[in-house]
Amino acid sequence: MNRRAFLMTGGMVASTLPIAGCLGVNEPDLEVTQLVHPDPRMVSITESNRSVSGTIQNQVHSGNVTARLFWFLDESAPDPSSIEPQDNPDIEFDVARTWHFDRDERREESIHGEPPSEWVEYGMVPEAASYGATIRNNGESGEGEIKLTYPESDDESLEQPGEKVEYIASDDELTVMFDVTIATDVYYEITAKPN
Repeated sequence: MNRRAFLMTGGMVASTLPIAGCLGVNEPDLEVTQLVHPDPRMVSITESNRSVSGTIQNQVHSGNVTARLFWFLDESAPDPSSIEPQDNPDIEFDVARTWHFDRDERREESIHGEPPSEWVEYGMVPEAASYGATIRNNGESGEGEIKLTYPESDDESLEQPGEKVEYIASDDELTVMFDVTIATDVYYEITAKPN
């Protein structure tokens, strides 16, 4: 039996939770119980000699966090976290860096940029760069195949992280993460089945 449910995460990413069924003899019975990803927030930000430092607070789950550095060419340019920055000529993307953050970790990170000569403001936008799921094995111990896909999109530019094969003991849980950045308006699905 297959079942679908929708989950809204803190970043407004909607995803499906398929549950694998149709078991064979002595196979794992895998269930996706929870979708997980970091939830980074910018606490403070400063700039000195083209180096922008930001204190980032990660909430919820451990994983990779990417921060993107932007330079504003006009004071009235909107916040780049609320729009697609490439759609606004007054916002210039410079560089991005990625770090691993543990759950509830808070620390300062820096990005050295190359601002345009006419910049008036700057911004650093953190976002989750790891998405995954907690998989429960209600059956026999064994390997499971875990995939992250985009079932409602045919956009070939979306990152395809591939599949992972993991051993999961009977009556145990395992969290599997994929290093991928997903836009907040993209539906994604993580499935698990015996390998």
